[in-house]
This record gives sequence, structure tokens and C-alpha cells, in this order.
Amino acid sequence: MRESPVNNLCGFAEAGTYGHECGKPGVLVAVKRSEMTEDGLFFSGRCEAHSKRTDGEGRGVLRYEPYAGQTNKWT
Repeated sequence: MRESPVNNLCGFAEAGTYGHECGKPGVLVAVKRSEMTEDGLFFSGRCEAHSKRTDGEGRGVLRYEPYAGQTNKWT
């Protein structure tokens, strides 16, 4: 099993881009459903501005939560 801890940087990327994540300091962790993680959830850092977006990678966010050592555990 591979694991990747959530860092405190914004991972939001505009549609159609790859490797162009925002990178600004994150303030929250976005939680989305995933079929590629053990617990069915995917965690990603978000900056202030991108935590308000509901389009692109902001679509389908279940909730935002404070950083608390979240780790994506891949299947």
C-alpha cells in the first residue's frame, strides 16, 4: 500500500492542465470521494481562494476540514 500525506499547499489545478497546481499556502483540506483510496476519500490542500471554487477541481467536494495529518492511502 502506498501513502501520501497531505501537505499544506494548494493542489488546485485549472481544467486541462497537469503539473500546474496552485502551490499557495493551504488553509483547508478538501475531501472528495475516490475509488482509488482505501477509505474511499481523497484529501487535497486548498488555499483561501480555491477553497471557495465550485467548478473544476472544486466540483464534488464533500466538505472542507482543517489540516490534521490527513493521508491518502492508495489501493
